[in-house]
Amino acid sequence: MRNKIFRYFISITLIYFLSNPICNAEEATVDVFASVVVLRAFDINIDNSYLDFGQVESGESVTLKEGAYYNEIKCISNKGFTYYVKIHIIDEIIGPTGSKIPASSFKWRVLSANGSGTVVSEWQEFSREPVLVYTSSAEDETGNEVIIRFQYRLNLPPRAMGGHYSLRVAYMLTEEE
Repeated sequence: MRNKIFRYFISITLIYFLSNPICNAEEATVDVFASVVVLRAFDINIDNSYLDFGQVESGESVTLKEGAYYNEIKCISNKGFTYYVKIHIIDEIIGPTGSKIPASSFKWRVLSANGSGTVVSEWQEFSREPVLVYTSSAEDETGNEVIIRFQYRLNLPPRAMGGHYSLRVAYMLTEEE
C-alpha cells in the first residue's frame, strides 16, 4: 500500500511540473513607473557674520586677515531664476562709549567667487540698507554651489575715538534686484 501511495505521489508531482514549466520560453516585461519630486533649493549659509576689528586708533585703517579672506558664504539655487546676493550692517556698531562713526567707515569687498555670475569686486562702503554683492548667471541657477569670500576694512576717521570696534552684518539671497 505504501508503494502504491508513493507511486501516485510521484506521478502527480511529475504531471504538475510537466504541465507548469519552471522556465517559460517567453519573457514577460512589465513597465515600471517611478516619480521623483525635486524640491526647489534657495539657500545661503554663512560661516561668520560677526566682524571684530579689535583695538583701532584714530585715523588708522585695519583690514581683517590682510591678504586672505575673513569669511565666506555659500549660495545655492536650482530654481532657474536670477538671484542676487546682498550685504548690510545689522544692529548697532559696537565701539567705545560715546563714539559715533558712520557705517561708511566700514568697507567690504569680494576677494573671490567661484560662480560665473557678476561680482562687485572693488572696496564698497557698508550701509544699513542691503547693497548688491553678486548677480547669478544661468549656470549658477541650476543647483551649483557658489562660494563668495569677503574681506573687511575699517577706516577710522582721524577725529573718531580710538578703541575696540565690531559689528554684525547680514547677507541676503533674493530674486529681487
